[in-house]
Amino acid sequence: MRHRDRRNGIAFMPKVISPSEFVDLLKPEMKVFIQGCTAEPPTLLDALTASPESSKGVEYVGVPLPGYNKFDPAALHPEARMITFFMTPELRRSSAAERIRFIPLHYSGIYRYLKSMPDLDMVLVQAAAGDRDGRCSFGLTSEHAPGALESARTVVVEMNSAIPFTNCEPDLPLDRIDYIVESNRAPPTFPSPQRGEQAEAVGRNAASLIHDGDVLQIGIGRLQSAVMRELRTHRDLGFHSGLISDETLDLVEAGALTGAKKSIDPGIIVTGAVFGSERLHDFATDESVRMHGVGYTHEVPIIATIDNFVSINGGMMVDLYGQIVADNLRGRQITAPGGYSDFQRGARLANGGRSIVLMTSASPDGARSNIISALPAGSVVTGTRSDTDYVVTDHGVADLRHKDMDEKAKAIISIAHPDFREQLERDWHERS
Repeated sequence: MRHRDRRNGIAFMPKVISPSEFVDLLKPEMKVFIQGCTAEPPTLLDALTASPESSKGVEYVGVPLPGYNKFDPAALHPEARMITFFMTPELRRSSAAERIRFIPLHYSGIYRYLKSMPDLDMVLVQAAAGDRDGRCSFGLTSEHAPGALESARTVVVEMNSAIPFTNCEPDLPLDRIDYIVESNRAPPTFPSPQRGEQAEAVGRNAASLIHDGDVLQIGIGRLQSAVMRELRTHRDLGFHSGLISDETLDLVEAGALTGAKKSIDPGIIVTGAVFGSERLHDFATDESVRMHGVGYTHEVPIIATIDNFVSINGGMMVDLYGQIVADNLRGRQITAPGGYSDFQRGARLANGGRSIVLMTSASPDGARSNIISALPAGSVVTGTRSDTDYVVTDHGVADLRHKDMDEKAKAIISIAHPDFREQLERDWHERS
C-alpha cells in the first residue's frame, strides 16, 4: 500500500536502508536529534559508533535520562558536539572538553524549542515495526519526538519488531518517515528500585495526602516507588504523568487506579514513556493507555484542567524558606529541571490540585541533613518557595501552604531528622 506524502502531495513510501547506508546520510554541520528515554535507537547508535568519521562536524541534540541513557554522541569524533537538556555522568568528559552545551529548560520548553527549531536536519527515533493504515507507533516513548518531527528535514526510524505497538496521540505518520532501518532487539527492562526503611516511611507519609479520585503525576525512584506501594487500597485514582512504571500497573491490578473520576481523559492512563518490565511493556498496548508527547503530558494549561491533580516529585535538599534543590547541587549539574515545574505549576492551577516534594530527612548514614538553613554555595533552586505545597520526609509532612516565613521554617524543621532540629532552630532564630 502506498501513502500520499503530506509534504508535497505525491505518493511516498519511506526507503528501507542498512545501518551502513544510514551513516552515509550524515554530513558536517548537520544538527541531529536523537530520541532518548526508553526509545534510544540502538542499531542506529551502534552504526554511529562503528563509523566515528561520520560524526565529524555534526551537532547532536538530545534529552538523555541520567541512569538510563548512557550514550555520548559528542565522544564519537573530536569535532562532534551536543546540545543536551539533561546532564548525565556519561556526558561529563565531553562537557569538560567543552563539546557539550547544556540548556536548562523545563520539559515543556524543550518540546517547544524542538518544535520550532529552524535548522534541525535529522531526527533519529526508535519505533514499533509496521503500520496500521499508514499510522505508526512510537512504541515505548513518545515524549519529544512529535515536536522534533514537526521541524526536522529528514526522519530516520529504527523499526524494531520487538517493540510493542502502543496507542500514540499523536502517532507517527508513515509518510513522514524518510528512511527505515529494520531491527529485532529486545528493549531494555528496568527493575523496580530497592526502597529501604527511610523510603518506606516517606511513602507512608506522602500517601496520607492522597485521596480517592486524585489524579497522579509521579516520577521514578525509590521514594516514588514507596509512595505508589502505599496507594494500593485507594480507589478511583487517575494517572496523567510523564511515565508509567510497574508500580502503575500494580495499582491497576489492585483496583486502585481506574481513572473513573478524571475530569479529562476519563478511564485513560496518560503517559509519555514506559519504564519497567516485559509485563509492563505488554500492558502498555492496552486500550486504557495513551502515549502522548510532551506537548500534552507537560503542558501547564492542560494540567490546570485536571481536577484534583497531584504532582509528586523528588528533591535533594530544602532550605528553611522552602526552596527546593532537585537538579544542581553545589554547582554540579546532576540532572535537569525536567518536568518538575511544569507539573508543580499545573497542580497549583488545577481545582483541588497540590504539589508534593519527597526527600529523606538525612543522608543514609545520618551524617548530613537534607533540610538546611541555607542552600550550599553554587546550588540552583529548582522549586521556588511559592510553588511547593508539601514537603514530605521520613519524619513527617510539612504543609507550606498559606504560611508566612516563620511558619514555613517551623514546619520544615519539624520534619528534619531529630539530630539536626536544634541547630536548625538556632540558625533560623539568628537569621530572623
